[in-house]
Amino acid sequence: MTLGSIRINVADHQALIQQIKALHSHRIGFEALFADFVGIGEAHYAVSWNELEKQDDLLDAEAEKLLVNIEQLTMKVAATVEKQERDFMIVNAMLGMSAFAIGGYLTLYTILSFRRKVGSLRGQIESLHRSMSPDTLDQSFRYHGTDELDELEKDLKILMARFSLEKNNRDEVETQLIELATRDKLTGAFNRHKWDEQIKAELALANRGHHFSLILLDVDHFKTINDSHGHDVGDNVLKLLVKILRKRLRETDMLFRIGGEEFAVLLRDTHLDDAHFLAEQLRKKFRYWMKRISLFLPLVLALLSIRILMTRAIS
Repeated sequence: MTLGSIRINVADHQALIQQIKALHSHRIGFEALFADFVGIGEAHYAVSWNELEKQDDLLDAEAEKLLVNIEQLTMKVAATVEKQERDFMIVNAMLGMSAFAIGGYLTLYTILSFRRKVGSLRGQIESLHRSMSPDTLDQSFRYHGTDELDELEKDLKILMARFSLEKNNRDEVETQLIELATRDKLTGAFNRHKWDEQIKAELALANRGHHFSLILLDVDHFKTINDSHGHDVGDNVLKLLVKILRKRLRETDMLFRIGGEEFAVLLRDTHLDDAHFLAEQLRKKFRYWMKRISLFLPLVLALLSIRILMTRAIS
């Protein structure tokens, strides 16, 4: 017989059932015999009182024997349960130790893998540092923190700061290169190369419906000033001219130096009448400043004036 995970011998179980049945049969017979004895009386009953007591003792002995057998069977079941509990605890302990060992191994593997990855990242960061500063021999960029994550975080911050600085420096260099490539070194106006590039772009826009105007101008008698007073004075005149023109022009207007003393002004979205009006204002502005300066340098600047060569609208 199987009770859950507990096994009971079939023979023991059947013997116990037989004893219970025999006890039950003897109990019924004794009860009937006792009832007859009480009802009829000893004088008319064939069985003596001693026989009745003997039957009672026999019934008690069978009941005691049944109880002993039940107790023995219960002890067997208890021993089996206790053994299974011990086996279960042993298996459970082994499973727990196995789980602990596996967990420890996985944790150690994860930590070692993580540290290898962090070390690899820090090595790559150090290589980037050295590539940005190949001549440096110190370890000032290597931060030593409380743990690998803290060190990696600080290294990344230092690297990002250096990247930002390198980008700013590169942007500054690019800006300077663009200025050198597109600006006239003396006056700061756009140079002839920028003029050729910009006029092509504006003509392409004009073909699509946009319009712009041009003012071409130069300085009268500029060669005489250079020959008589030197190029330094002539350079200062050109610088002054550009400064005066810039104060009157819009931010969208572009001033080019296309020759020695020849300049061009590109006016976006400006019609011819407005361009002609602006050209006359520029001429008057320059003449005004020449009169003021000629009070101090009459021999140098008396002959200077701005001359408008052409104003033209293109659309």
